[in-house]
Amino acid sequence: MKKLFMFTLFLSASAMASELELYIELAPISVQVPNAQVLYSREAKLKPEEAVLAQQLRPLLEAGNYQQALKLVSDVDEPGPALLLLSGQIYLQQEQLGPAQALLQKALQEMPDLVRAHYYLALIYLQQDEAEKAESHLTRVVLLGGADAQTYGQLGFLKLQSGDAWAAVSAFGQAIALDGNARAWRQGLLNALIETRQFQPALAALDYLLIQEPEDRSLWLQRANVGLRAKDNTVALAALEVAIRLGDRAPQNLNAAAQLHFKQGQARRASELALMAVQEGGADVGTASQMVNWLIQSGDIEKAEALLKQLQQWAKTDSEKSQLALHRAELYYRVDNLKHATPLLRDAVASDPTNGRALLLLAECERKAGDYTRAELLYERAVTLPSSRLGALLGKAQLLLGRHDYQQALDTLVQARNEFPHKHELQASISSLRMVISHP
Repeated sequence: MKKLFMFTLFLSASAMASELELYIELAPISVQVPNAQVLYSREAKLKPEEAVLAQQLRPLLEAGNYQQALKLVSDVDEPGPALLLLSGQIYLQQEQLGPAQALLQKALQEMPDLVRAHYYLALIYLQQDEAEKAESHLTRVVLLGGADAQTYGQLGFLKLQSGDAWAAVSAFGQAIALDGNARAWRQGLLNALIETRQFQPALAALDYLLIQEPEDRSLWLQRANVGLRAKDNTVALAALEVAIRLGDRAPQNLNAAAQLHFKQGQARRASELALMAVQEGGADVGTASQMVNWLIQSGDIEKAEALLKQLQQWAKTDSEKSQLALHRAELYYRVDNLKHATPLLRDAVASDPTNGRALLLLAECERKAGDYTRAELLYERAVTLPSSRLGALLGKAQLLLGRHDYQQALDTLVQARNEFPHKHELQASISSLRMVISHP
């Protein structure tokens, strides 16, 4: 978007001062020149001897003949603040920042409260990535009473960039008060509110924007982000679903929605979203693996197989490969196909020796196949892992019962009860086994 600079000269050839305004169109700069009327006492006025020069400059500036205009100004031996300001503006329009900066600084030496010199210097420092200096000059514009929405808005972004989010909230609020239709200021206010952890006002700011643009996916995604920051998963998930309905297919967002659905117990929708994420080329194997496990447990084998098939090419780490091998084995184990389940489980354990579930299921397969020694060794490995310790103790007790070693099975069950006292159902098994031992 092109920007518009306004050159204003005050002619003082007589006691009466007339204002001459010249407009030229410039290439894009970061912000617009203020449109608000600044205090005349803080504007530079031409010296009486410069009035004729101003009349000569006008047609040159209107015609875009900037080099000739600069030549005329440079012929002045001791230019006043007004001509220095004008020369600086022309150099800035020509993107010659060095000369522009020098002239504007000289103008401020002669007139420290020259509002537009401060503003244009701020523009130069912004283009030079000197945020601190730009902020200083914009602040001066505000203090001198010459600020408009652009000034406050740009100052807000600088405050946000420097980490002063509370000051940014104030600056953006002023910008919105002066120009409520500029989305940039409302977006900046939203960012500042989030940084200051004012999540409810941030949601209100988003709601205002969504009333104006209800089909804007980026706004719905921002609402989801605010919901997550506020730890309000319901708000986050609802916003994500709207964004998805509007066509958002970013794998990261699909996976996020899948996880939120899964946390709320809506595993079927979670599985659909996880599959969509895989199909979009951004599989989160960990999230999708949870979905596969739920699908298997709920008996939805067809969807589990479809998701597993899509996931195969995305498994990169040993842990991910182990999980997928385990899920494939679980599908075979459900139909009592130990011949295919067992080698997959061995692959899973080989890929990740800490996969407790794979160790337990492989031990169960070995027990069913009659290889008690190998099964016991697997239980001994699984019992060392916190995630599978209880299952390993119970599996070992079952193995000992199969060998009719009732006392050792009882000891193992008692150990399990002592370590996991919340498992109250273990007491019934212990009592029954004690009766068997006491009445052989």
